[in-house]
Amino acid sequence: MPKFTVEYQISEPAAYAVTALEQSGFKPADENEKYLYGIFDFGGGTTDFDFGVWRGADDDEFDKFNCDYVLECFGADSDVRLGGENILEMLAYQVFKDNKSMAAEKKIACALPLDQTAFIGGEQLISNSQSANRNLTLLKENLRPLWEQHEDWEKEYGKRNSENLSADEKKEEFIEIQMNDFNGKAVPNCRFLIDTGKLLKLIKERIQKGVDAFFQCIEKSILGNKAAQSASEKIYIFLAGNSCKSIFVKEIFQSTIQK
Repeated sequence: MPKFTVEYQISEPAAYAVTALEQSGFKPADENEKYLYGIFDFGGGTTDFDFGVWRGADDDEFDKFNCDYVLECFGADSDVRLGGENILEMLAYQVFKDNKSMAAEKKIACALPLDQTAFIGGEQLISNSQSANRNLTLLKENLRPLWEQHEDWEKEYGKRNSENLSADEKKEEFIEIQMNDFNGKAVPNCRFLIDTGKLLKLIKERIQKGVDAFFQCIEKSILGNKAAQSASEKIYIFLAGNSCKSIFVKEIFQSTIQK
């Protein structure tokens, strides 16, 4: 074990770039054939950015390292608050705020997510207790079908489309959960009214903020690197991380690229 060492050589997004580029058919013939790449690694807790040039190895690099390709990283950044689980916490907290009157009546508290601010009048309803954290988790899990766009996700929230219902009945969307009160005692049948349209808008706005930061970082990185400027006129973007499976990510990237 005294001879055993671990050295940090490459970031996770850059390691992903090596595999993604090669498996996507980018196999430059020599050091003059270069491709610009960008990695948007959208995970559960953070989103990492990585930018660089993928080129063929020159003769010296081939002789020294026995490699065919070289990855030159010239920029990296992150949005430390953008993650799939963070988005779920944002949605859960929004639903809790929208139902604060019911929560106060039933003496139900909720934990405050790291990137959210306490609302006025919520002093007793915001807590870091075990029951409050449990309540936040319960709300998150009940909103996961909406975030992950499960098949027939609308039915999870009592959304009705029948022509036989009145306009008011069609609008009502809700989730019913057994929560925990201030003392940790179970409180059954807590009905939280929700607005799925509002929640979907929040999701898209938050992802848009991260995508905008990604493109700003691309611009800043390329303007500060001559090798990047001479590489190619195109930059190839790869979406990594489990949260990039969300349909919203590709939609927002496509609309941002068009702009």
